[in-house]
Amino acid sequence: MIITRRFALTGLGLSALALSLPARAEDPAAAAEQALDALAAEGRLSGAALAAVGGRPVLRKAWGLADRERQIANRPDTRFNLASAGKLFTTVAIGQLLQEGRLSLDDRLSDHLPDFPAAVASRITLDQLLTHTSGVGSYFGSPRWAEARGSIRTVADYVDLVREEQLQFEPGSRYGYSNSGFVLLGAVIERLDRRDYYESVRRRVFQPAGMTRAGYPLRDETAPDLAIGYTDGCFMQPNCTPSPWTDARGQWSRGGPAGGGAATVDDLFRFAAALTGGRLLKPATLAELKAERGRMDRPGGPIDAYAAGFGRLTVNGRPTFGHNGGTLGAAAQLDVFEDAPLVLVVLVNQDGAQRPASARLRKAFAPAPASPSSG
Repeated sequence: MIITRRFALTGLGLSALALSLPARAEDPAAAAEQALDALAAEGRLSGAALAAVGGRPVLRKAWGLADRERQIANRPDTRFNLASAGKLFTTVAIGQLLQEGRLSLDDRLSDHLPDFPAAVASRITLDQLLTHTSGVGSYFGSPRWAEARGSIRTVADYVDLVREEQLQFEPGSRYGYSNSGFVLLGAVIERLDRRDYYESVRRRVFQPAGMTRAGYPLRDETAPDLAIGYTDGCFMQPNCTPSPWTDARGQWSRGGPAGGGAATVDDLFRFAAALTGGRLLKPATLAELKAERGRMDRPGGPIDAYAAGFGRLTVNGRPTFGHNGGTLGAAAQLDVFEDAPLVLVVLVNQDGAQRPASARLRKAFAPAPASPSSG
């Protein structure tokens, strides 16, 4: 069974949205729902989406199956693997520690992790880790990754893999997306909070934001509300001929500071509301962290600029911040618009589904401005 909820737009802040977005004759929620229904009918969407205007959801719907073998449908309250969108929680925890005066973004990693190899830790700053300019790479490249991923339970398990890495470039010289860098930020959070990362994020992010379903299930955990990820063998493989869908969880690990974990579309909406409402970070801290720090050099990617822990994307001329995530069988996207009271969330559990779904959601709720000739 597919669960759907589409709310009437009257009185939900749509007047404020109308001041920021082009006038449209059609109901954007209805247009988005129709477009996403079409993707699902073509087999190109399995997941859930939410659009909120003026702080309240106006579209909240799920498509496809959380478990294909047992024919369990996705629901709006299904928990999905967040992949790298989970980096947002590490970013917020670091921002809170910054506000508390317990760290500076100019600190060297060695200031907080004295046991980490000094050849790396003494050369990189927390700011460089947040902005992916540290030269630290990704534990996915470790020769031990395939063997280790199934047994990962703690941030220390991740750090053991990162400890073996060499810097890929001179710190601060350029951008290089780094999962290992966020693992090290998670280790800093643990050391300063004197509790494990998972408990720190629960206290610092999930509880104050009201993210009641968010967490970090183990790789082999099963539950009717936890979506299985499905891969067709074409994740990050252009010009690929798809294979039959298979369970991707054997390629996953327990989530951590660099991403993963699981949450619902409601959880990410509440996270965005708490973030912009000042319940997670002070406005000045949020402004500092989400400010553009550099442009991407690859057009058509999931972001067109990076900040400190946030991705930035211009959608039809309108600035947004948030984060995307993608792994075999799962992907996520959170768009928080800066010039309109609009939040868009897409979570999916099959390869290749997130970007088309996000594109259709954005087209409906944040369309391109009409050209002068069309008026």
